Formats: sequence, structure tokens, C-alpha cells
Amino acid sequence: MNEIVYASAEWPAEAPKDSWLLALCREGSPLLVTDNAALRLHPGDAVILPPGLHAVPEDFAASDALCLALHNPSLPTQALTVLRPQFFDLLYAAAQAAAFHFATPSYTRSGLLGAYGSVIVGYIYSAREEQKHSAIVREIASQIHTHCADSAFELDAFLRTLPFSYDYLRKLFQSEVGLTPHQYLMDLRLQNAVYLLSQLDADRSMAEIARLCGFREPLYFSRVFKKKYGVSPSFYTAHQLPTSPDA
Repeated sequence: MNEIVYASAEWPAEAPKDSWLLALCREGSPLLVTDNAALRLHPGDAVILPPGLHAVPEDFAASDALCLALHNPSLPTQALTVLRPQFFDLLYAAAQAAAFHFATPSYTRSGLLGAYGSVIVGYIYSAREEQKHSAIVREIASQIHTHCADSAFELDAFLRTLPFSYDYLRKLFQSEVGLTPHQYLMDLRLQNAVYLLSQLDADRSMAEIARLCGFREPLYFSRVFKKKYGVSPSFYTAHQLPTSPDA
């Protein structure tokens, strides 16, 4: 479970018990003072604070920054960690959406915060583990990131161009990343779908969102999205958009 139990541009007066804190800085340079260190954040930084680590912020509210608290996240670290994810904008957008839902109580809020928590933890895990991967696994992951939005991308065909056996590559990728190449591609496409569906000012059809995320068939996109997140894309959109004041 990666449930978000706090999400705001304000630092919590008291961190929820047994929760991990995640600080994301988009603009500004807030300072975090812990029990034994002072850490200056910079734009693009993602800082993970494990449970029990007390931190006092300075200039956090004056910066374009967000703080999230997560219960039971499967984060790949046990200490204060600073990351600079290459996909920081996507990570920050997911955190913004989580903050919106946290501040807007509804009967679907818990499920949405859990879904966003899984997406956010996935991004963090990828950033943390990227440097540990072998060169060939990094190449496969790079190709998947580059072509994930292309429905014509044939992952099997690409894997068979590499100077290793198909089965070896599949097992190696899974051993280092925790997913097969095809599962990694599917997760990335679904994470991008969550991002597009969270764009509150966007006016896109489900067919267009499916196409932008690399799915050839909208019905297949809807089926795999529901299997992953428990709700259909249209239900997700309808229950995460704010109510119009003119409605």
C-alpha cells in the first residue's frame, strides 16, 4: 500500500505517525533542518525523509514546493535521500493532483490517493534504481521511455535486435527492475495516462488519451487501466475533476 496521508504546499505541523515524507521543489530554495544536518533544496530536487526523522523547513511555503506523507511506501532507501529525477515534471504533476484530492474530500478520495501514491513511488523507485542497472538494461529502459507513446513500437522486435538472447534479456531486465520489459512498458503508459487524466484544464477524448499513451485500441486501454487502478478512465476523470462553479 502506498497511501498518501498528507499532500500540501504547506509543511505539516506534525508528520503523520510512521509516515515517509517526500519534499518536491520546483522553484525556490527552501531549507530543511534535520536533527543533524541542514539541507538546501534546489529546483528539481526530490527529498525522501524516513519515518522518525524530524525536519523543520525554512521558506518552504514561499517556494513552489510540495510535501507529501505516505504510509507503508516501498521506497528503496532507509535514510534521508536526495534525488533529481529526469522526469521531475511528471512526478510534480502527480503530487499536485494528489494535493488537490487531499484537499477535496469525496468518497473516491482514498482510492485516488492510493493510485497517486503508487505512481509517485514508482517514479521515485525508478530514479533511485536507475544508476544501479547494467548498461543493457539501461538501454532497454531508455528505448521504452523514448517510444512508450508510440503505438507502433514493437518491443519484441527491438529486443531481438540486441546481441543477447530474448529470454536472457527478459530475465535480466526483470531481475534488475522487478518487472519484465513488457510490464515496464505497460506501467509507464498507464502512469502517463494518469498524468493526462489529471490535467484539469484538458479537453481530450478517451480515444485521444489512449493514442497519446501508446494504446492502439481505446477499449483495451480502458480494460488495462481498470485492472491496474480499479476504476475506468472515464470514471477516474469524472470523479477527479473539480466541480464547476457554474454547474
